[in-house]
Amino acid sequence: MNIQTRNIRQGRRTNRRTAEGLSIGTKLFVVLNVAIALSAVFLIANYRISLNQNISGIEAQSARYQQKIHELNREIETLQVRREKLCAWTHIRDRVAQLGLDLRMPDPFQVQRLVVNFEDQPVSSGNAVDNKLAMRQDWSAAGNVNQ
Repeated sequence: MNIQTRNIRQGRRTNRRTAEGLSIGTKLFVVLNVAIALSAVFLIANYRISLNQNISGIEAQSARYQQKIHELNREIETLQVRREKLCAWTHIRDRVAQLGLDLRMPDPFQVQRLVVNFEDQPVSSGNAVDNKLAMRQDWSAAGNVNQ
């Protein structure tokens, strides 16, 4: 058996670079890169926080609008039911009897008849303003228009 002894080094030396061995430019470059990376992370985090705040504000506003829409829809339904009740003939008949508004024939001064003879009207070019003026002149000449 061959046993050889050798000297084992107690402390290993490494060839690590120390900060003393780096130049000022290299140190500055490393510090700037670290600062840029940290500031980018900081900006991204702040941007994300502001987006979350905006989203939560918009959600709260949306909830308020949905509540208001719900209330308005209920109010519309209530008003439609009330309109139906007020337009019912039983309600109208009761109100007519309560106020003494009996139905009767109209007085002669309340009824006016307007007779338009379209055969006598001049043929127009289709201009509505000209048609109204021509009809107004014809009616004024006939004495049918009160001014």
